[in-house]
Amino acid sequence: MSQPPAATETPSRQRSTSPSPGPTPPSARMSDDESPQSQFGFVPKLTRLNYEDWVLQIEAYLTSLGHWYVLEEEEDETTGVITIPTAPTNKTSTDGKRWAKAERSASAVLMATACGRHAELVQKHRKQPYKLWKAIEAQNRQQDASLRHKAWIQFLAVHKKADETFVDYYRQAEAAKAKITRITPKSQTPDV
Repeated sequence: MSQPPAATETPSRQRSTSPSPGPTPPSARMSDDESPQSQFGFVPKLTRLNYEDWVLQIEAYLTSLGHWYVLEEEEDETTGVITIPTAPTNKTSTDGKRWAKAERSASAVLMATACGRHAELVQKHRKQPYKLWKAIEAQNRQQDASLRHKAWIQFLAVHKKADETFVDYYRQAEAAKAKITRITPKSQTPDV
């Protein structure tokens, strides 16, 4: 069996003869639950528990660029009819080019921050940011409701065991309540 070639020494550093593996892909670094930061600064990566905050951060980021209008639905105050964002018909006009730039920005931030959890949706709608936005919303609303239901079931199942102290029982109930509080969107809790 032959030995691998020895590394050669240079004055400033040791150089390996094996090829460099290249940059580590983001998926190999950490899971989306472990690494909440994205390359878009304050916009977190979407995880199982941060959907409501993620939505607000996406809106803030795109608003700061002047690009939120490609995802924003508008509701007519008199009729209640919701209008979805629509691209200008003339794509070569100033408005058409502005729209295309805004869609690219929206697609980029959505794909970069949601790809870990929603890879299939990102692949399917990567050139249609509004459709991607709505698909992510639909999936997370359903999952959030399921998580809240599970948390409430766990809370209601807390009971004091015969060999358990009241302090331990209290801590168990507090932990279950804290989980409910953490995963319930702020829009679904009364202001106290």
